[in-house]
Amino acid sequence: MSTLAVAAQTMDAALANVQLKLQEQQLDLFLVPSADAHGSEYVSKRDERRAFVTNFTGSAGLAAVVASPTELKTSCLFTDSRYKLQSKNQLSSSWTAYIAGDKNAPKLTEWLKKNYPTSKVGFDPRHASIATVQSWKSAFKNSTGIELIEVLDNPIDAVWEDFGRVPPSTAPIWSLPTELSGEAVSSKITALRKNMAEKKTRIAVVSALDDVAWLLNLRGSDIPYTPLFIAYCVVSESTVTLCVNQNQLSTEATDALKEANVNVESYDNIVEVLRSMAATKATTEAATKATTKTIDKTKTTVTSDSSTVNASTSSSSSSTTTLTPSTTVWLDPSSANWHLRSTCQKLGYSIYSQVPLPIALSKAIKNQIEMKAIKKAHVIDGVALCKYFHWLEETMAQATAEREQDPGWNGELTLDEVNVADQLYKYRQETTSSFIGNSFSTISSSGPNGAIVVCCLASVRPLFQVCTGCCFMGSH
Repeated sequence: MSTLAVAAQTMDAALANVQLKLQEQQLDLFLVPSADAHGSEYVSKRDERRAFVTNFTGSAGLAAVVASPTELKTSCLFTDSRYKLQSKNQLSSSWTAYIAGDKNAPKLTEWLKKNYPTSKVGFDPRHASIATVQSWKSAFKNSTGIELIEVLDNPIDAVWEDFGRVPPSTAPIWSLPTELSGEAVSSKITALRKNMAEKKTRIAVVSALDDVAWLLNLRGSDIPYTPLFIAYCVVSESTVTLCVNQNQLSTEATDALKEANVNVESYDNIVEVLRSMAATKATTEAATKATTKTIDKTKTTVTSDSSTVNASTSSSSSSTTTLTPSTTVWLDPSSANWHLRSTCQKLGYSIYSQVPLPIALSKAIKNQIEMKAIKKAHVIDGVALCKYFHWLEETMAQATAEREQDPGWNGELTLDEVNVADQLYKYRQETTSSFIGNSFSTISSSGPNGAIVVCCLASVRPLFQVCTGCCFMGSH
């Protein structure tokens, strides 16, 4: 039995156990997105829930697990054309793949309305963004038979523990000095607070992991192919709090956070941090109201007309629906999860999530130090690529010469798609000490494996293609 077949068989056992959990929870289906609690494209090994239950390891896709499948109604994977061949190879017969762009391939919501018009559809609100859940609710607005149910007792996690789930990352988090980032944390926080004031919000919860890392000039390695770490950052008018596994912070990172006046709390304390801010807000508002009441009483002793005016003004203020800065928290619709939104509402906050946080735009505008580093990184990686292509051409030429000199030669090249990609990684490591790692899994493919959407050339000879990228720290 092939490795793929064994993996698929193992995942079918996992799928069967998840389906039993769904039946116990009286759910008809359970939706499993690719993302983690922060809306990440690439997630940590511990957060690869969709990959665990499907055996499909592509970076994009959503699984709909059917609790009681039939021959005609199986669990489904919804993904895009990049993964058409991969999904075919990795999914077992227990799954049906729908590829976006294929003829008659339905969207998730269309598929649910057609096949499960009366159903209880579960999802973990911690792993679905605000925008995603709002799109589902909008699609099912007129489908009264479909009930979306928030499930915090995630059936995937419950089963996964029995199959050997990866423990949380303990990889160190390090500080990126200002001479490499080009901008101090204090400057970035000031810019964010300016945007918060413009949107009449006094608290912003930074959920996207790349936003957190950029804002605080920190880097880590919790997530494959990206120098990021699992964390939230809560920014108010006067405080900044990082919610993270504190044991991962290096001494330099801890010192840098202290210097920037950033408080540090446990990752799991994000709700407590928000609750504490809500309590502080309530206390402040109560004190303000008490002061206002005292002033109003003083005014009533001066003139009855003044009292009448104050009463009218008070009544007008209480009836207005305009959100005030003290009651509103800014959540990014694409990275903040639905459970975070619900939690903030329960704590008494109003939610502002009409537009994304401005950090992504700020990141896109590179300063002079960043631009210099980017240019130098391309030069450094260009050297590594030149070494790699030279080695590949020389190795192939040598093998061709040996074959031509010996007509009876029936040997095979020792090169394959994996070890040539490994050789490129080795050259990058040798070229510079600033190399962190690949920015995605290198696409190293030839012949049939090269028949993917990023390559559409035709040739009599098999083509070899390499699509690759990497991360450097600094430019030395």
